[in-house]
Amino acid sequence: MRKNPQALVEVTSMIENAINPFEIADNKNMLINIGSGKAASPNVTNFFTNVESIGRKAKDKFIEECNINPKRFEETIKKRKLFTFASEGKTYRMKGTSEKVEAVRIERDLFGSILYLALENKIDIGEVLKYPLTPVPLSLCHTDGTMFKTQKPSLMEEIEGRYLSVDPTYIDAMLIDGIFFLHLLVNLLPLFGQVSRHILVKLCNIKASRIDIVFYQVKTPSIKDCERDRRSFTDRNLMYVITGPMQKRPSNFVESLRSNDFKRSLVNFLVDDWRKDEYASIIGNKTIYATNNNECFKYCVKDGNIIKTLEEVSIVTTKKLIHDLSFICILFLLQAM
Repeated sequence: MRKNPQALVEVTSMIENAINPFEIADNKNMLINIGSGKAASPNVTNFFTNVESIGRKAKDKFIEECNINPKRFEETIKKRKLFTFASEGKTYRMKGTSEKVEAVRIERDLFGSILYLALENKIDIGEVLKYPLTPVPLSLCHTDGTMFKTQKPSLMEEIEGRYLSVDPTYIDAMLIDGIFFLHLLVNLLPLFGQVSRHILVKLCNIKASRIDIVFYQVKTPSIKDCERDRRSFTDRNLMYVITGPMQKRPSNFVESLRSNDFKRSLVNFLVDDWRKDEYASIIGNKTIYATNNNECFKYCVKDGNIIKTLEEVSIVTTKKLIHDLSFICILFLLQAM
């Protein structure tokens, strides 16, 4: 008797905290996984919506083959590839050829095309060979067209290597890159509500009375799109919906952070979830500022309750501070050179 009511409560709670796909007003024609909140890719959508016709065509084809050749009935039926939410979670890495082999192949093919055009149109081949025989200069990009890059900390490491610094004895305020901070999280619990609490605890453990966590806006097209596409194995623009704290997070949290919509949904959830009074004991006497798009929210505790306010000035001040710090770093580097 005790087990049955408990099971009923668990099932009811799961259904109430799952996503209702019919309530997503902006994407009526998009399939949403009610468990994870992730939208289906075009392949999965096409498979689900046409699975009956796909099966019927396969059946008719098999009958036709058996009519032509009776022995076909006893032969192996080839297994069809399924496109489901589960298959989207799998990743495959392909081993590519070396950069040198690929570069030689590109130069050979392009040189052959140039030579043909030079003979047909009487172009001076000496003038043509002044330029690289690749679609993009190899000094700027890889042979597949992706840009050469350097690690973000390289500038800071160069500055720190040229100047002696002393750690402050007391910290008044701490400015944190929100997306970078999310990539550092490990050993996360399975529910989004637990993830939100874990992040807030990590922030409040910092020894500063004021903590500003800045989540940058994901804009596209961007110069960063090439690198983001290279790192991600899935479509970064698929819709993602987070409905509440009881929803399960993706098993691969870092991979999900490479999705533009997942980052937007996660930040929206965090800035809304942190207003709960149950977090008052975590924030204590600290003040938390969190940015979301063009807004900045302030969280502080008063009489045991969380006070969340929209701070229009703080977001402007934060952006100006980031701009000033970047400008100072560049000046230091120029002086060091």
